[in-house]
Amino acid sequence: AYMTTEGAPVFLWDLRKALPDAIELTDTSFATNLLSLVPSGKEYKVFNGHVDVFFNKQSLFDSLAFEVSYQKDSTLSNSIVTLGNRNVPLKGYIDIVLKPDGDFQDKEHTAIYQVYGRKSFGYVGGDWKDGNIEARIRSFGDFTVLTDSVAPTIKPLIVNRDRVVFKLDDKLSGLKKIKATLN
Repeated sequence: AYMTTEGAPVFLWDLRKALPDAIELTDTSFATNLLSLVPSGKEYKVFNGHVDVFFNKQSLFDSLAFEVSYQKDSTLSNSIVTLGNRNVPLKGYIDIVLKPDGDFQDKEHTAIYQVYGRKSFGYVGGDWKDGNIEARIRSFGDFTVLTDSVAPTIKPLIVNRDRVVFKLDDKLSGLKKIKATLN
């Protein structure tokens, strides 16, 4: 319908009418992963084989062409579900229900984590119900389910008459509460 100043064609697509499955450019095809057009200011539910997403009236700033993708990650030996575009902010929370592939035996120490890069994870949490795990999130991005099997560590850095300094570390779930006493 239009041409850029360099002569390349530009096509406009009204996402309110239909969501494309893919975009084809010459001999290349790109999957859009668009699942649904989510209206703002309304409760809306999106269901998928890997995740269910529940938007409330305050979740979005504006209507959203919502995308979901799923991939197996060989380094994690687990799956990663990508919800939306991480550059699109949420106005409020959304509730998600992840449907993990594996059978997680230690559900008490297994939770949803947001994936940041190759080996960096942010604890989200979650409650197990009927083999699925539910959580409330405040940003789009990549999510996975991991079991935290390594206990937190505490290492003394400075211990003398004037000062006591420790380093606390937890690889996955983080430290919820720290209480230090001195006698």
